[in-house]
Amino acid sequence: MEDTQPQQEQQPPQRRGPRLYHKKSRFGCERCKQRRVKCDEAKPKCTQCAKHMVSCVYPAVSTTSGAASTKSEPSPPSAVSGSGKLAHIANWHSVVTLSPPEESGMSKSYPSPSLSQPTPDSHAASEPEADGDMPETRERRLLELALLLNQQQRMKEPIPTPEVGALQKLWQEQVPSMAIAEDGALHRIYMAHSALDIALRSDDPKEREKYFQYQSQYLDAGLRLFKRDFESLGPGNADRVCLTGLKILAHVMAQVQTVPVDPWEPPLVWMGLGKRTYGALRAARDLLDENSRMRAFVDSPPSVRDGAQMIQADYSALAWLLEPPSVSGHAELANDHELEDPEVFAAYTQALSYTCCIQLAINRRDPEYGIIRLLGAFSCWCHHRFIALLSERKPRAMVVMAHFMALWLDYESVWLIGKAGERQINGIYAALPPEWRPKVEVLLPRLNQMRVRREVWGVI
Repeated sequence: MEDTQPQQEQQPPQRRGPRLYHKKSRFGCERCKQRRVKCDEAKPKCTQCAKHMVSCVYPAVSTTSGAASTKSEPSPPSAVSGSGKLAHIANWHSVVTLSPPEESGMSKSYPSPSLSQPTPDSHAASEPEADGDMPETRERRLLELALLLNQQQRMKEPIPTPEVGALQKLWQEQVPSMAIAEDGALHRIYMAHSALDIALRSDDPKEREKYFQYQSQYLDAGLRLFKRDFESLGPGNADRVCLTGLKILAHVMAQVQTVPVDPWEPPLVWMGLGKRTYGALRAARDLLDENSRMRAFVDSPPSVRDGAQMIQADYSALAWLLEPPSVSGHAELANDHELEDPEVFAAYTQALSYTCCIQLAINRRDPEYGIIRLLGAFSCWCHHRFIALLSERKPRAMVVMAHFMALWLDYESVWLIGKAGERQINGIYAALPPEWRPKVEVLLPRLNQMRVRREVWGVI
């Protein structure tokens, strides 16, 4: 002990940097409070949350006995722009890995949605529940009643030529009943689905903003519950996991029409989440029994499993898209060795093969619901490297994506698709380097024809 103490006294003290002081924010978001950093209280998303690309949730502001008599509105349930841009960023971080909120940076706090001025009772019950779901309040019950009514009145047949027989009964009767009875992930996805539909149809900016917020909140809650169901996957809940996964795939497909295109953003949420959700579907599918509701979908054509053959099909009709532009004196194009990477080459050719197969199905006049199912399944079967190439804004990947999105153009009357194809093509064309644009220019006459058709016939 006598020898060690002098040595400890001789050690120089650790030098610390100056402590940065800041004025505490009284109304900062939940995430900044948890991280103990200053929140600039920017709306709809503070700078810190925007920097880390996570959701930004502000706590509800309640009046105290010593406060002024001025009534204050509660903060929105979650921070989403009217265009849906922030919803995509937040949902991407929370669900692409199906990770829990604390791992993904998502806040656990879900303030109650408000359809009217809050009451003292609603403030008293506004504490978030343990699983991150919204608390039970009068406002939530009224909201969900409105969403269910919209689901029954306007979304019962989302496709003009709906599926028939067992499939029609499955989606219009059995699955909605299951969602209400079990009050779990499937119910939350149904609520998100209906909220998104209202937001997309509305011409009122405030209403659009409000329902985009509800959509984002219900989707986040549903994905948390879906993750919990998947972690306890077994024969008893395999049917529910499969049906919920299919509704998630349909929902993120519908979100493509909200992806920002000025500047252009690739639909990474749909593509990334599609692959991961399909992995959960395959695991659950192996546990289905012969009497499960999901069997009606699995046994009906076209099978999503057909994608394994579709990505290996003939792509010669679109092979010219992979060729570099013939521009003399362009150093970057002269050194284009992208296709020499076998994985990159496979990513491109598989995307083209899948696109060509769907075009053949369209030419055969296959049922509309089958075509839309195949369009949505692209997110399940596209190569993971293709998603990475899109995220890197590789011109060749953008060109391939534009021609795939051209398949969506004839189905814009389907609410799952809307103007997603047109928006993506225009956004990609504007974002492409000039030398690559001719490969997309061949699609522009179709866009012009669609605009004329809308003006003359009033089509969507």
